[in-house]
Amino acid sequence: MDSTIFGRAFGCRPISSAFMRTIVHRVAHCKRRRPGLSRAAALFFLLIAYTLSQAPADAQEIPTRINYQGQLTNENGDPIDNASVTMSFSLYDAASGGSKQWPASGTEDHTVNVSEGLFNVILGGIDPLTIASFADSLFLNIEVDDGSGLETLSPRQPLVSAPCAPAWLMASTTASPSTSP
Repeated sequence: MDSTIFGRAFGCRPISSAFMRTIVHRVAHCKRRRPGLSRAAALFFLLIAYTLSQAPADAQEIPTRINYQGQLTNENGDPIDNASVTMSFSLYDAASGGSKQWPASGTEDHTVNVSEGLFNVILGGIDPLTIASFADSLFLNIEVDDGSGLETLSPRQPLVSAPCAPAWLMASTTASPSTSP
């Protein structure tokens, strides 16, 4: 694990591997009046330092998947129930026509379980989504294999952001924190 992440996240010096080796060496060769207490304190410090150096890396991971839920009905408008269907997903930059933005090639295909017309799918699990994918308005193109071939559902569904998503996008693309008065 790169310990410089800790330094960047908290604005302090990163914990180097040489420093960690020094701590381990001192713990192993501790010759004080109460070696049990000193070793315990040093081990505790080592554990805390290691934990802090690992936590920011997990906290800074950017999700590359989106949960999408929808309702699937037949031509009469009745919900499809207890079925497993193949669905293909792609993102376009326009409600009709336009150019495909994701995935880079083909479509992302999923076998989806439908219950009482409702389905749930995780997009980006096969071909991860990137921040660049969300620079402009996007529309989800959905195709369903009804057994006789793929049928494109219409209209394309616009993707809209959750309340904190624009802040996430801005924070993840900014090189340094802004200082506004």
